[in-house]
Amino acid sequence: MNWYPFEDLKTRSSQIYITYNRYGEADGLINPAKPFSVIPTAKLHTLFERFKDGSAFMGNFKDIEVIDDDESFISDPQKHYNPKIKEYAAEKDLAVVDLFDLYQRIHQGGYKTDDGVLIDGSPYGNFFSSDGIYPTPLGQAVITNEVIKAINKQYGAKIPLIDIAGFSQGVGVKK
Repeated sequence: MNWYPFEDLKTRSSQIYITYNRYGEADGLINPAKPFSVIPTAKLHTLFERFKDGSAFMGNFKDIEVIDDDESFISDPQKHYNPKIKEYAAEKDLAVVDLFDLYQRIHQGGYKTDDGVLIDGSPYGNFFSSDGIYPTPLGQAVITNEVIKAINKQYGAKIPLIDIAGFSQGVGVKK
């Protein structure tokens, strides 16, 4: 599965014209100046493979395949959900693991585990499975350690972390 960064597309195309069937009625038109995403499907892959630099990029998608500006805001955990979750957790004395933040740090590159394993969030790296969405077993171990650290910090527990370096050697994952 390939991810297609639309920032690159904006520099490569003369125009972006993406429509989608919204609410089963008329087509919506994406404003490329505002945040949006298109789910990486076979249709999108084909469009990108056929796209020539300097030409207009055009596509018509189902509503479920497009996350427009309004949906981006509502689904942005940093703006919409995380503050509410953190507030509730503080009221109830609960440990919180911010997976959105963890994924962002991994995507930015340079994320190392506590025992020095470099985590690669790229499409062929060691964190995500081949679909580019779900974590590998190594990725699950990284997430588990984040949960353990949050529990230890919040409650003063002393749960030992998973030995990521040993785990990655045992399953032949690149460091």
